[in-house]
Amino acid sequence: MQENTEFKNIDKYISRFLDSSKGLIFPGERILIALSGGSDSVFLLVMLIAVREKLGLSLSAFHLNHMLRGKDADADEELCKELCARFGVPLDIYKEDIAALALAEKISVEEAGRKRRYEIIGSYRGRTDKAATAHHADDNAETVIMNLIRGTGIHGLTGIPRIRGDYIIRPLMDFTKKEITAFLDENCIPYAVDITNFGNDAFRSRLRGSIMPLLCKENPSFSKSMLRLSELASEYQRLAESEADSVEIDTKDGGCSVAFDAVKSMNRAVTGCLVRKMCALCGFGRDIGYESMKELFTKIEDGDDTVWDIHLHGVAFLRRYGRLYARAEDDVRSSDAFSFTAYAPSFIVRPAQGFALRLSFTKKMKKNDGAAHITYVDYDKIQNKLVVRSRREGDRFTQIGLKGEKTVRRLFIDRKVPREKRDLVPILTDGSRIAAVIGFETAEEFKVTDKTRNILKIEIISIGSGEK
Repeated sequence: MQENTEFKNIDKYISRFLDSSKGLIFPGERILIALSGGSDSVFLLVMLIAVREKLGLSLSAFHLNHMLRGKDADADEELCKELCARFGVPLDIYKEDIAALALAEKISVEEAGRKRRYEIIGSYRGRTDKAATAHHADDNAETVIMNLIRGTGIHGLTGIPRIRGDYIIRPLMDFTKKEITAFLDENCIPYAVDITNFGNDAFRSRLRGSIMPLLCKENPSFSKSMLRLSELASEYQRLAESEADSVEIDTKDGGCSVAFDAVKSMNRAVTGCLVRKMCALCGFGRDIGYESMKELFTKIEDGDDTVWDIHLHGVAFLRRYGRLYARAEDDVRSSDAFSFTAYAPSFIVRPAQGFALRLSFTKKMKKNDGAAHITYVDYDKIQNKLVVRSRREGDRFTQIGLKGEKTVRRLFIDRKVPREKRDLVPILTDGSRIAAVIGFETAEEFKVTDKTRNILKIEIISIGSGEK
């Protein structure tokens, strides 16, 4: 191994490294290096050693032996020891059975390894000022392409952030894999090659081996172009987050709420940031995704209904007149009012209220379906969109075969529905008129006749503790 002062063409690399790490590394800091032994992390080690004296840095490193590749994994560990001994960098070694960890936690081996690496990095907080990982421009491009393939919004285009929180930094983001290996090969600096990276088992490996070469053939600077896109998307994301941060959020009892007027005219990008922030305050950290939020966006922008709720994969959003609330699913009381748009045919599950609805079309009614909690409606009489909601004060309709209107409250009393169950009964409306109290009665004006061409069949299915 050559001394770093003798490395060929290192000055231009140092200059670019200092530019790339601007705002990430400051003089006198203690930097922990995540050292795998691969080309990227070895290049990171060399660059930090090259600027160590100039910036007065204190360097240390750790290596995680995943115990996945037998002697090859042990050889990677020995290489890391040799490199760190050569340059006087303290090294901690961790050996973990990542395959066993993945099996125990029912996650992929890749995810298990990543999770354990970040756990180790987190354990150094307080002992070091920053932890540096060797993510580079190609890694960022792969991440963005993966997000695009899976389906993403602006957030997915931001790629890999240069800094995660205030501790984990990625100072190699301006370098490509080709530039990194060219420098190491030119200077005969050894690095490990993980053959599993060339397999087709993992999504990223298939992308790296098949799709990325084609894209780079069309545009040799593709990774750097994607980096510019990510940086631009990050600027838009920060702008939206800044506007979302200006909305006052009231936190209470594990949930949170905002004034509805502050949300209803927002740009969707800003609303998305606010929704994710409210989800995080409810203890839900996963990305909801744009498609899952479209119904919420539409409901907010519609603004006509003053009481409704929408469930988004673990968090319930509830409008209660002048405020929009967010609560973890488990915290949503079954007695809370609900309202949502329904489509036919569809199958709708409402775990908070304890029922599911199956909406379908049929050519004729069956006489014994009433006992099975099945309701029929003349779909041709529906004038607007279908809305399923809980009862409201003053709700009334005309039962089939009776004269004059009857309140929903009187129907529940007559049918001996327990008071605590009444708010759980779904009511079908066309936006303004009650078409049916599902599982109980259809309104006279929506009854099925021999002239009905489209019969809507609604089956209510009890689930969980909310059962009727």
